[in-house]
Amino acid sequence: MATTMTFTDSAIQRIKPLSAMEWYSDKTYRGLRLSVTSGGTKTWYASKWDGAAQKSRQVKIGQFPNMKRDEAWRIASEVKSEMDAGDFMSRAEKAVKAVEEEMPLPNLADALDAYLSHQTGPRFSGKSRMQADTADEYRRTFRLHLATWEDVQIDKLPTRNVNQHLNALQKDRPHAAYRAHAVIGATLRHACKVHAIVLPIPTLTDITKQPKRDVDRDIDWADRWKEVVAIDNPIKRACWELRWHMGCRENVLRELTWSQVDLEKGTVTFARLKRDENGRTVAISDYALSVFQRLRDMHASDWVFPSVRRIKGKHGHLDVLDRLPLTAPGDVRHLWNEAAMSVVIPYHLQRWLNGQNLTGKEIAMLGHYGVPDLASQRDAANKVSAYIMSRCKSTPSSVVEMRPTGT
Repeated sequence: MATTMTFTDSAIQRIKPLSAMEWYSDKTYRGLRLSVTSGGTKTWYASKWDGAAQKSRQVKIGQFPNMKRDEAWRIASEVKSEMDAGDFMSRAEKAVKAVEEEMPLPNLADALDAYLSHQTGPRFSGKSRMQADTADEYRRTFRLHLATWEDVQIDKLPTRNVNQHLNALQKDRPHAAYRAHAVIGATLRHACKVHAIVLPIPTLTDITKQPKRDVDRDIDWADRWKEVVAIDNPIKRACWELRWHMGCRENVLRELTWSQVDLEKGTVTFARLKRDENGRTVAISDYALSVFQRLRDMHASDWVFPSVRRIKGKHGHLDVLDRLPLTAPGDVRHLWNEAAMSVVIPYHLQRWLNGQNLTGKEIAMLGHYGVPDLASQRDAANKVSAYIMSRCKSTPSSVVEMRPTGT
């Protein structure tokens, strides 16, 4: 039996604990009860017969003094109304229902979209975002080689069938199989983390070995330089010259705008280099600067290397359609590296100038921010350009002058 009293906050405050738990009620607030333990803890309960469950329920709703009488009565009234309507559920019942109503796992296509959205969005872990063209390549690979299972829920994927498909594909198209294996693996591993599940990950029996890229070093540098300076289109010719004299990747060079080039300081700022989110400003050699100056005098486009093809009424930049079939062109970026090693410039400067990520030890050499000073960069860049021109048995003054054309 509960002790009857008048529930007021002051009266409840004065209740002294007994040697055992004691219950209190108030005829004015029927269904609201208060328990007081021997330790003095005062807890509100809503008490009522639940017709739907055919049993009496006593529901804990809060503790005094954090919950005063009026708040306790309001919540108790809501609980009783739920019981009258047959809608009341205990915490345990709500937990069971939450498990039963858990959202189904995504299909493979949706899981890929979720993975790419995560990778290309802000990474609060501090990791670099995936570049848009990489995400496009993932989607393209998925459409070509994994679309058969795009509508299959990820926990119902026929892993053995996917493995057989990947291994059969590897026989004729090993690198396509390797890319497909990487795409589905990354997608499912991300889904396992997000949904707190464990899934079998499809894989190749033997991972495709990536072949080494051999640079053809049999062609004399002077012969290769003659091919470059013989290019009719002056913008394309300048692109090849700067690729060789800056040692940077072709895509970041072609996509430059004039807002990224400072002709007065002799620097170029790349918005992003591979996984380096912060971008990078590099000093360029005097020869490279002269090429940029001639390009600036040649056209008024926002692009440093505009294309004659128009995209939505505007000139785009040089792209894959503008690449030139030089004789065994190899990769002139590697020739820049060879020149840098030949003139023995510091290794961290070599990696900084041609867009490679610096390792932890190299950054430690440069100080807290890991940025080499412009004077050191320019000195190194000039040494590399001078070596390139000497190997090509040429000097900047002998280079074919770039002239405006109708392109």
